[in-house]
Amino acid sequence: MPTFVKALASCVLLLLLGSHGLAKDLLTSTEAEERVVTSYLEGEVIDLRVRRELTIERPYGWVVYVAPARFLETGDEKDLVPGIGPLYVLKNGTITPLPTYLPPDASIELFEKSLK
Repeated sequence: MPTFVKALASCVLLLLLGSHGLAKDLLTSTEAEERVVTSYLEGEVIDLRVRRELTIERPYGWVVYVAPARFLETGDEKDLVPGIGPLYVLKNGTITPLPTYLPPDASIELFEKSLK
């Protein structure tokens, strides 16, 4: 499934479930990371892996970083893929890819402002 379709589906789920409290709240960063693996990374053309050491807790959920498996094996920057940014996993399980045209901190701040 293309990434933009996943992002659109995440927004629809947030509107339908998140605002009404019908979705299960995630309790840990591990559950947020598992949600990314099972709901977001499956079926991707590129073999992406969660970088668990970079996951950070935020007021509305967790920011989860992913990287190509090849980069994690080699550490060589030529194995990075442009356009793969962090994912914001809301406490209700909704996954939203953050924009990559800004530094990650700015993307996180911009997204969190949109939630207020």
